[in-house]
Amino acid sequence: MPDQLTRLRHTRGTLHRAIAQLDGTGEALDRDRERVWAVVEQWLPLAQQRMREAAGSNRDQDRWQGLIRAATRPDTATAPAAQPTLLTVCNGARGLLRALLEAEHPGLTAAEVADRLRRAIRARDYPPGGRLSRARIIAGMGDLPHDRIDLALQDLQDEGLVAIGASGKARVAGTVPDPTDRVAAWLRFLIQSGVYPPHSTLQPAKALAQSLATSAPIMNRALRSLADQKIVVRPSAQAAHIHPEPPLPLAEPPELGVAARQLHHRADDLTPTGTQVLDACDRARAWWITRQAPAPEAVACCSRLLTRAAAILISRHADTSDAHLLTLLRRTAVTALAAWPADSAERIWRTACLATCVRDIHRAVDAATPLRPAAVQRCYPSQPTVALTPTEQSIADLLVRGVPSPEIARRTALPYAEVRRHLESLRTKSGNRPGCGWAALVHSLLTAGQVDAPDAGRPAPNFTPEQMRLLRAHATYSKINDIAAAAGIVTSAVRPRTRELLSVAGVTDTTQLIAAAHSWKLPCVTEQPGTGPNTLPVSSGGHL
Repeated sequence: MPDQLTRLRHTRGTLHRAIAQLDGTGEALDRDRERVWAVVEQWLPLAQQRMREAAGSNRDQDRWQGLIRAATRPDTATAPAAQPTLLTVCNGARGLLRALLEAEHPGLTAAEVADRLRRAIRARDYPPGGRLSRARIIAGMGDLPHDRIDLALQDLQDEGLVAIGASGKARVAGTVPDPTDRVAAWLRFLIQSGVYPPHSTLQPAKALAQSLATSAPIMNRALRSLADQKIVVRPSAQAAHIHPEPPLPLAEPPELGVAARQLHHRADDLTPTGTQVLDACDRARAWWITRQAPAPEAVACCSRLLTRAAAILISRHADTSDAHLLTLLRRTAVTALAAWPADSAERIWRTACLATCVRDIHRAVDAATPLRPAAVQRCYPSQPTVALTPTEQSIADLLVRGVPSPEIARRTALPYAEVRRHLESLRTKSGNRPGCGWAALVHSLLTAGQVDAPDAGRPAPNFTPEQMRLLRAHATYSKINDIAAAAGIVTSAVRPRTRELLSVAGVTDTTQLIAAAHSWKLPCVTEQPGTGPNTLPVSSGGHL
């Protein structure tokens, strides 16, 4: 009730003012305690009502009992030595009012939260060992005070369904199944599906473990299990290979063209960007490695995006003659096309395996380029150009001319903070990550045709091939390590080489350099995505 909430807040203010005026010494001690009890005793009936309403949660009822006891005036027969201290009285009054204010917050009760979590755990939406994060609970049940979530988790801990560690983090109780059998079964399935035909050599155990989002000891145990079944052969000091005649029904290696069409059909409504693909890969692997329990919808959405990415990558490289890449593509196709598991933990692990497949393909295609959104964007269709607002257009026009953001604010008569918000909007609309550098942002805007390149006013200098690579790296990346890797130089050489490049171009900073390069129509910035080895339209994240 709004009136009740207002009165509670007013009482809390009255209590704070009363406590500030307390003496707390000598003869005034009894009077001070009475002042605090007089403020809070009017709310004891409401607290008793809340305790009765918490009948479904033992921990919540215990909490209310303790709060009421701490805020209640003791019996007059209590000896003076047994009287609570003034600090205890003040803390009890504060705690009761805080709990009453929290109880006014709409939403599920602690008992209802515990009931929903109980059903989800028994339905294995949260697998054994999975982390029960407050963020996941709030996302599924609406905005809730943390106290209610903690009380619900404590109730479940009393029932043996949840284990709460010393740090306060909660996990689903139960024995986590040995992953060795899961890994061995998946390797057996890959062999049966033709990914690893007879006589073919497997990767070393450590690399194979990384490809299946597991650890090397688990992979070694899985390989020993398969060796005992005569499915693989493990010579000493050599990589394992598939048995010439494994006791399994073997299928022909998957046709990549057919697999790509099937995968396109599964997620044909998605058009991923490099940023989205790498974010999905990182998210899927983090879910599994940290034993999180994300919502089933989140796992399914991540899996669909990775399936779409896999379809695009398989279509682009299906005719490869590289044996390693061909095996990667087949593993990716089989992983993406496999039946969706019923177990939630298995779904998370399978999504992490698919994420590893996608990352491995990108690394195999271009091992020399840093694995950043800019580096992988050329593998995916270009995004439709998003129209800029008039204000964004004027800011973008000034930006490509090398005008710094404080001067943009002065020329447009806008507050500096608003200019920064518009610049962040330009990053989003041009497909960049938050915090990318100005040069990379200008390159994205000019490449997408959202602004026109200013006239450089002079012919293009004769850049060396090394300078062209460095210019392309500045147009693509924001972080100095990525720029160095893309330009093929050491990190310490980036700044001196860049100063030399700016001097040759006759400009003062990299933003003006990229704008001038577009005006001169240099191939390193005007080639379309995918037509050059390092010509990429989108920037990786970085700080200005």
